[in-house]
Amino acid sequence: MSGTNPLTPAERRDIVLSLLRGEATVQDLAMQYEVSEATLHRWRSKFLAGGEAALAGERGQEFSDRKRIQELEQEVSRRAQVIGELTMQLKRSGEAGAR
Repeated sequence: MSGTNPLTPAERRDIVLSLLRGEATVQDLAMQYEVSEATLHRWRSKFLAGGEAALAGERGQEFSDRKRIQELEQEVSRRAQVIGELTMQLKRSGEAGAR
């Protein structure tokens, strides 16, 4: 099982669907496609999460957008604080140099 996976997203989808339909076991698919069982479980989880998000429709997207906006606002606040601290340090160093 190699570190890079040459399978396309469509191939991965088909593998996950085969797994979900019970057409093959995780062990069989892992051997057939030369991927780890953990990789197959991760693909299945991502596939199911993506489907859930799609079925949530706009409400799911709105929640995701609000969460991202909140994260960005926190980052802007953190950066503003750093800028303020650096500005104060520059002022103090300029005042010290003027003496």
